Amino acid sequence: NDLAVLQADIEDARPLSFADARPDVGDAVFSLGFPSDLSGTLVAGTFSGPIERSLGSLLHYSGSLSPGMSGGPTIDQAGRVVGVNVATSGNQLSYLVSTDVARELLAAVPEEVDLLGQARRSLLDLQDEVREKFLDGEMPTRTFDEFEVASLPEDAAECSASPLRPEGYDFSGVIHDCVPSDAIWLDPDGSVTPVSVRHVLLVAEGMSRVRFSGLYTEWFQAVREWNVPESRWVSDYSCTSRNVRNEVGVRLRLSQCWRRREGLDGLYDVFAKSAVLGVSDRGLITTIAMQGTTPENGRQMILQMIESARWHR
Repeated sequence: NDLAVLQADIEDARPLSFADARPDVGDAVFSLGFPSDLSGTLVAGTFSGPIERSLGSLLHYSGSLSPGMSGGPTIDQAGRVVGVNVATSGNQLSYLVSTDVARELLAAVPEEVDLLGQARRSLLDLQDEVREKFLDGEMPTRTFDEFEVASLPEDAAECSASPLRPEGYDFSGVIHDCVPSDAIWLDPDGSVTPVSVRHVLLVAEGMSRVRFSGLYTEWFQAVREWNVPESRWVSDYSCTSRNVRNEVGVRLRLSQCWRRREGLDGLYDVFAKSAVLGVSDRGLITTIAMQGTTPENGRQMILQMIESARWHR
């Protein structure tokens, strides 16, 4: 949730208190902070309630937060804290962390000394939310040309598509990405998304079967670099590749790579991709990247990817 507790020796200070309940949607609230290290700033806005597709406990706030205000309080008209400033995506779209999280963190301070262990437990708890949102039950599917395959639910991820028609090449297609709005910190090198899915549809436009087969193979091998950041805090990838057939007879080329998160026992990064086989003039490549996942969740996501594949000939 991007919160930390700091200790300071300050005299003659009166701490703010937490509000007993969240404001109603539309209530006026006020964010305090020091944008760009300027003197104390107060920004007025309205409380807009929880963000449903967030894996954490983000709240939507209409005020315009600026860099340097993160960690500051947002208060109601009585001066009680109703959220903690955490992020902005511009156009007066700002986000707060729920005070419920801040309360829990403060309550744990006197007895919590194993910071890495605390991070590990927090990430394992997050895996329960990942499983609940993305893996429990049947995953939604999307159709691309003749193919159908699993994707992330629209109420839990931001999905977008862009056409693929390179100038001078006789093929076309679509690139479709689904990524949750949440980011998690697994190491000091930066934040990553806990799970993401990409579909690439390729369609030959007068290209021979031999040339299209080479193109399809090239794209299948090239997509690995997408959304798999390098890190000094992981082991090397261990990869396997094989052909598989799901329960409805669709044949796929499956490649999966795993790497261990150093110091976070039981958590891994997994990168898996599949390509539908047996089609001469079109193909679909699906890529899944999961960061800081448990082996159980990673295997379940790969299984969903395999079993959901359909080819409507």
